[in-house]
Amino acid sequence: MGKGNLKRIVVSAVNFNEGGPLSVLNDCLASLNKISNEQNIEVTVLVHKVILVKDYAESFNVVEFPQIKTSWIRRVYFEYYQCKKLEKIFKPDLWIALHDITPNVTCKQVVYCHNPAPFYNMTGNELFTDPTFFMFCLFYKFLYRINIKKNEYVIVQQQWLREEFERNYKVKTIVAYPVNDAKVVLKEGVCQPEKKKEKFLFFFPAFPRVAKNFQALLEAASLLSKKRTDFDIILSITGNENKYATALFNKYQHIKEIRFEGKKTREEIFGLYNIIDCMVFPSKLETWGLPISEFKSLNKPMILADLKYAHEAAANCHFLKFFNPNDPIELAYYMELLIDGKLTFDSNKVNDPEMPFFNNWDKLIEFLIQ
Repeated sequence: MGKGNLKRIVVSAVNFNEGGPLSVLNDCLASLNKISNEQNIEVTVLVHKVILVKDYAESFNVVEFPQIKTSWIRRVYFEYYQCKKLEKIFKPDLWIALHDITPNVTCKQVVYCHNPAPFYNMTGNELFTDPTFFMFCLFYKFLYRINIKKNEYVIVQQQWLREEFERNYKVKTIVAYPVNDAKVVLKEGVCQPEKKKEKFLFFFPAFPRVAKNFQALLEAASLLSKKRTDFDIILSITGNENKYATALFNKYQHIKEIRFEGKKTREEIFGLYNIIDCMVFPSKLETWGLPISEFKSLNKPMILADLKYAHEAAANCHFLKFFNPNDPIELAYYMELLIDGKLTFDSNKVNDPEMPFFNNWDKLIEFLIQ
């Protein structure tokens, strides 16, 4: 795209209002803002609320759709009917859909897929515990399929997701690593936890969904608590969030070493990163595993599920131990070795994915608009 010819880009993100997805939107807009200053590019941003992208309200044409998130019917209507009308108004050369679903447009388009739920195989027990998540998985598997082949590329965050999309939907993919914007203050000399202290602190920051696999960590805690009391496990749940959380709380609330502390702000989580001795991440399904990439800058131990997403998120880190996420006995064993300063860590050499692959939005945007 040269400077002489006006090029129009639409960025659709009407379903974002917080967390990692909103960070993806802001990273995308920051890169577009740089390029639009150098090239003749006009950007239209479709969002839930203008205030979410207030830093770009003067640079871009920002249009808000505050009713979209009130129901799935409105969301589906927006993607498959309203976007077609918007395409006629804005006449884009490129449409970047940042929220999983492929809109019904005819211009060059790409879709950014965050949600790995369609690729999770639930057990019968998990289905009973969290039927809502089961329906969500089925729903997303269906929504992903609609119009997906109209995209020039499907953008995903990890190599394992690339493999799933290419196998299940026969599409071309781009792997784009998320930008790590964690503002964690690194403590001097931190590499391994102190071996002599009253309580060894483990932490697992996650919302209670069955795929997060809290039960592996809590069962490991139960086993370990029968042998020693010199550790605590901090959880960012209370037990009141949903049926799954309530089941966990009812089963493990008697264990004094488990602290059901509830949801925490990002600032509180970053504060805990500096205090804890080890992050345990037993989740069976992640698009990326953001806490892993946030925490690894502190160079402290992590005990992670031995799954592809965790290997990629913790690429080339030190002080890692991988465990079978279906084996709480193994997890308890590694936790005890770590408390005693006897754990042998695993190597984790990970190569970059094959092209097209990008580890920042600047290069990704340049590729998309060429």
